[in-house]
Parts: sequence; structure tokens; C-alpha cells
Amino acid sequence: MNQVAPGNAVAKRPYEGADGNLPIKRRLRASTQAQARSVPIPASATAAAGTEASRPTDNICPEEAEQSPTLLQVAQPPVVQPPVVLPPAPYPSPISPFTSTPPGIPVSPPSATGEDDRFIDLSSSYLSPEVVIEEVQGAAYSGTFPVLAEDQQQEKCAAGEKDVQTPATQQGIEGLKIWAKRRQGLCDALPYFKAHQGSLYTVNLVPFGLLIAREARSRDQFDGQVIITSVGGGRVRDEDSGQMIRVQDQEENRSLKSLRRCNDERIPIAVIAGDDHPHYPVKPPRPYCVLDFFQVTDIWAEKQVYLNKDACRVWCVRLEKIDLHSPSWWDPSMTTLSSDDVQQRSHSEAQTCRLCAESSKVIYTQGWTCLNHKCSSFLQTEGIDMDFNALQYTSTFISERTPFVGPLPSLVPPLPSEDLLNSSHGSEKIFRVGIVCPDCGCCSSRRSWAAWECENCDYRLPGRMSQYPKDLLGKERLEFEMATTRMRKRNGLVNEPVALRIDSACVVSRTLDVGGKYTATQYLLPGENDDKVGSVTVLHANEAICSGRNGPHEIFDELCTQDIGLRRNPVTRNGAKTEVWTRHFAKNWGAPYKFAVTVQSKAFDEAPPSILKAIHRMLWAGKTAARTAKEWLSERGEQNPVPEGNVVFNELLSLGYMEDDRISYHDDGEKELGPTVATLSLGCPAIMSFRPKKKANIKTSAPPKGPTGEYGEVLSLPLFHGDLVVMHGTGIHKLYDHKVDPQGARRFALTCRYIDPATMSSKEDQDAAITKGTIPADSFQKYAYDGHDSDPEEA
Repeated sequence: MNQVAPGNAVAKRPYEGADGNLPIKRRLRASTQAQARSVPIPASATAAAGTEASRPTDNICPEEAEQSPTLLQVAQPPVVQPPVVLPPAPYPSPISPFTSTPPGIPVSPPSATGEDDRFIDLSSSYLSPEVVIEEVQGAAYSGTFPVLAEDQQQEKCAAGEKDVQTPATQQGIEGLKIWAKRRQGLCDALPYFKAHQGSLYTVNLVPFGLLIAREARSRDQFDGQVIITSVGGGRVRDEDSGQMIRVQDQEENRSLKSLRRCNDERIPIAVIAGDDHPHYPVKPPRPYCVLDFFQVTDIWAEKQVYLNKDACRVWCVRLEKIDLHSPSWWDPSMTTLSSDDVQQRSHSEAQTCRLCAESSKVIYTQGWTCLNHKCSSFLQTEGIDMDFNALQYTSTFISERTPFVGPLPSLVPPLPSEDLLNSSHGSEKIFRVGIVCPDCGCCSSRRSWAAWECENCDYRLPGRMSQYPKDLLGKERLEFEMATTRMRKRNGLVNEPVALRIDSACVVSRTLDVGGKYTATQYLLPGENDDKVGSVTVLHANEAICSGRNGPHEIFDELCTQDIGLRRNPVTRNGAKTEVWTRHFAKNWGAPYKFAVTVQSKAFDEAPPSILKAIHRMLWAGKTAARTAKEWLSERGEQNPVPEGNVVFNELLSLGYMEDDRISYHDDGEKELGPTVATLSLGCPAIMSFRPKKKANIKTSAPPKGPTGEYGEVLSLPLFHGDLVVMHGTGIHKLYDHKVDPQGARRFALTCRYIDPATMSSKEDQDAAITKGTIPADSFQKYAYDGHDSDPEEA
């Protein structure tokens, strides 16, 4: 049982410096200037846990316990510390991604291996990234983001993207400052809660946010100033009832360790309530509502019996609201306490067990029991187990109040400042986070490439996306090339000119001349019968190509400074409060492309010049790659050479990536698609990787391994600004998945396909594919491309 230190022994907050200021820990990227860090990590956290990555922990929900006054001694009741008036915080909103870092904050040291951890380690399997706010890089730009002729608000309403509601305060919920419709918005907007799964968010074993929701027991407490719940983790789904239950004792997991630290070091923790909590004191006003900052006062073990099974140990925690002087919006009685009220509150009597000599409070109406889970008299009365599921907490235990000493951070994170907006490029990871709407309090994810938009009302904050400097692109490329040299060495490919990983047991490669100023590398991937089922061709760009008329530099600059409607879209549980959005921004052009993510599509005759310039380059690249691959397969005597197929593309999917965005493993194997897919890569470098699908029977040098039975990568390639990649052959899409990991702060990927209208199920879709997918005739005069680049002055 952890208790507040008696008397004046109030623990010092771990992130309070000698001068009273609260430093914020962060790390800098070498390529840019530092601006901010979102979460104030206690200095002691890094010493205790090294550079452990931020991660969410297990669910928090309630379970049960017992006591027994058999062999005991009466201890003195704890001394109550007089309440202290909270001083104003000596820093502006310290746990926001949009605050400036105080001077003198140390930069995190390099990794132990000496590797630059900005680049992907190809020896590791891909993991979906946690959404963690980090630092900001600085630059210089001011101005607004121009918008193409389009009524975006009408488009959003037509797509069902907004459900406009009135602010919470107008619905009689006075005091509710922050709420969310969706968990994604909650995690994107709040620096103190990033747990997309689970209920406790910690950094280096320091808890910052706690979500209480559905998994609550009958005796759990949820009132205006006290919350009692159980520590999550360890539940399994019962096959008969479908309920989540415990079948074994709960160990002292990460959640428990972090909450103990919260108790010992008096760290405030923000608490959020889900609308499915069974003990909500009022009708839940929103799906997720931020309550306030709380402190942990007690942690103890109980036992719980689930569905008449064996009793299991579970850990419980009691939390008190820190600001007792202000009413709680979720408390119907709107109770407040003065300093005198807190002083006069009685505390539970503590008694010492004669068997283990541990002191435990009297917290149950059934009487005292030892709360030391290692003691033989744990939850017993006179040697007999208590009725675990019938335990009830005493009113004295619930009504205890504990003073809190020290400043509190702001519950509402601020919007990005003008200085920050004007000193950055707009695509650094700091701008990937969400905001709390200043008009209605709704936590809103960054869904639009061009701006932050409230998910509830019409508030809109332009993102000020600037033109990305060429020297920064060059620096990102140089750093990436240095990292790829190390990767090749690590993978035993010192003499390999291009690939970062290649399984020579099944993949063959060659370099070839395709005419013009391009150099090209071509790879053949195997099928299930030792045949080759398709090719991957990379057409490598150089400065002459990139700077040519209608070239990659020109297209990239246009995409940087125009709003073409790039947006994040739901990828799972569309419409639910647990809806998850993509890690990239998308807009489709031409024939509608229906895949796992629904993306709005516009006709080619509505497309901006940047899109039309790109599609003409890819028409040439697709035909060139298909022709040369067919010739090579024929030269090799392959029994089933891949046909050239239809490379008269009628669709283009444009994707935008901010820093740390990516697209995980997927294929382009929809039945409507032709065999050829071409991509123009613009901006920062990227790594494109291929691996066989789990059900494919591909003879690789290493068999599938691990519990998932997934293959390793058979081919990984670096992509640079201006490069063209062509995947040719239906077998590639049928047997292989691929992913792309950008390695910088801004990238666009423009990908062309042919979608066969005859394969579409409805006449409406067929007509849309033909009408929208027709490339404007005048673009052939303006932007036609044959691989030979001219200087801009030759236009």
C-alpha cells in the first residue's frame, strides 16, 4: 500500500528543476533547428529508463479485493498536510507540442550503435508507428496556402466528414473544456494521452494520461473528486460469454510500476472518461471527455472472481482531483472544498499486520485486512477469505482528501504560434498532430494537408505549407546515402550499386540503357513454380532530369504551394469512435479507384498541371519498363513471359507524406487493375520494400519465421527525388506486398494505374471511369514526354 508521506515529507516533482522551472525533454534531428517537444518528461525518467520509446500501456479498469483483522496492531492515523494554494505554472502550457523549449535543454545522445536512427533498419520487421509528438524543425516562410477553385466545405459535407454540433457549454455542460468524438482525435490533439490502445499513456514509466471506460466493477468509484479503478492488462476473452476476464493473477506490470511512480513522486495525471463508463455521474455529454488533473493517493491489491472461476489478484488505484477548489463539470452537486474543509477531513485508520509487519488502511466496510498480497493473511478475516466480490469501500476512505504541492500544466494545449508557423516548412512532424478547437473544445486530428479543421464546427487554421528548399532536399539525400552505405554493409551488399536488400536466391537484376538521360535498374521476382512473374524497374533521375521543363522540381514545387485536396481517410472502423485514419494524405484523379481506403476522386479535366505533367511522364515510364521487361524475359527463355499489358493509364492516386508518415505493406491487386503500376517519387528519399505474401509458396533463401509466419523482405530499394518506379505483371500484385518508408520531412508519391471499366459492377462506375479517366487532349501538346528532357528556357 503506497501512501502520501506524512507531515512535511512531500515528494518533489520529478520534473521540477532547482530554479523551479520545469524542463521538457526532447531530441533534435540533425538536419534542422529545434523548436519544441510535446511532453514534459521528468528528468529522472531518462535516468531510470534510458531512451525507451514512448508507448501506451495496458487498459485501466476495475477489479476486486479483501481484508482481515486477525493479528494486528493499531497504528497512528496519518498526519494531514495543510492544503497549499497552487502557484501559477512558471511556464506556458508545458506539455504542448506547440510550446518553445526552454534554453539549456540537453540534446539526446546518439544511439548506442552509432547509427542514425532516423533511417529504417532493414533487419527489423515493420511495425505500425505509435503516434508520438516529438520536436519541431525551424525554417523560414510566411504566407497562406493557396486553394484551387473548389468549394472544399461542400465537398466535406457531401462526403459526410463533419457532424456539426454546438459547443459543449451551449448544451448545459458548463466547465467541459476538452472532448473528442473519436479516439484518434483524442490521441492526436492531446500531448498527455497517446494511447491508441489501452488506457494508460506513459513515457519512460512516467504516466501522463489515463482513460477510464467500460471495464469497471460495481464498487469502483467515479464522482466529482475521487476515482477508484483497477489497473489493466492480463484479460482474455471468455469463449462462452464473450466477456473480457482474468484467469490468472495480475503481475506487477508496466502500468502498475508507472502508477506507483506517480504516487511516490506526486506526478499529476490527466484523466479522460469514455461515455461507456457504467458509473458516469451525469449523462455522458461526449464520447470522450477530459476531466482534470488527478493525483494517485493509494495503490493496493485485491482479488476478483470472474464467472465463478478461480479468484485472481488485481491491482487497484485511487485518484483524487488536484484542484479541489473548483467545481467539477461532471459532478451534479458541483462540490468544492476550501482549505479548511480539506484540513478537517478524516483519514482512514491504519493498522499493522503482525505476520508481515506491513501497515494497511481500513478501506472496506467489512473491516480491516492485510493488503500485502505476499502475506498469508492477505484479504482474510480470522484466517478465512473474505467475500471478494462483496467488498465495499468505506465512506472515510472515499472522502479522504490529499493536498497537492506544486504547479500544474495547462489542461488545454495551445494552438501553434505565429512564430512557429512562420519559422517552419509546414510538414515537420510537429504539424502532424491535432489541435483542441478554440471555439468548441473538440479534439481534432490533422486531416487536411493544407490546414487544421475542427471535426465538430467550422473552425479552420491554415497550415502555412511552404515551398520545400532544394538545399534541404539535398541534405536529406546526402544523409540518406550515407545511411544506405551502412545498410548495404550490414546486409553484405558492399558491391551492390542500388539495392539495400536483395535475396539473390530468387531475385535477379540488371542495369540497362533506356535512352535519354535516365539510368535504369530492373529486377525480376519469382513465382511459385521457379518462374519469373513480373518486374520492378527503377528509372533513376539526375539533376538534368529534375530541373528540366515540366520536370520533378517543377511538379514538386507546384504540389508544395497548391492545395490539391490531399486528405487523410478512414482505414478501419469507418464512422465508429475508434475509427483509425491513414498515415498519409491522399487525393485520387481520373477513374475512381476503390481499395481498402475510400478516397474522393476528381476527373482528369479538373486536375491541376502538376498532376497532368506527372501522368505523361508515367505513361512513357510504364511503356518503357513493360517493353524492356518483356524483352529480358524472352531472352531468359521464360516459359510464361509477362505480357506488356495496357499502360494507357486512366487513374492517378496522389499521396502526400509529412515527416514520419508512411504506408505499410499492401498490394495493388484489385481485380479491376491492369498489370502495370507506375510511381513518380518526389521530395525526400524513401525505401521501397517487397516481401512474399504469407500464403505464397515462394522459394526464398530464408523460410517464413515468427509466430505470424511472414516472409522477410526479398527486395528493398532506395528511391530519390524524381525517380520513376514501375511494377509490371499481375503476379507481383498477387504474390507480393510492398511498403514505402519516407526518410525525410516531405514526400509526394504520384501513382498511375489502368482501371478496366468492363470489370466494374455498376454502369455508374463504368461511365465514371470512362469520363473521369480520359486525359485532356490539350495536355498531350503541353506535357507529352519521351524520356528526353529539355531545359526550362527551351519551353
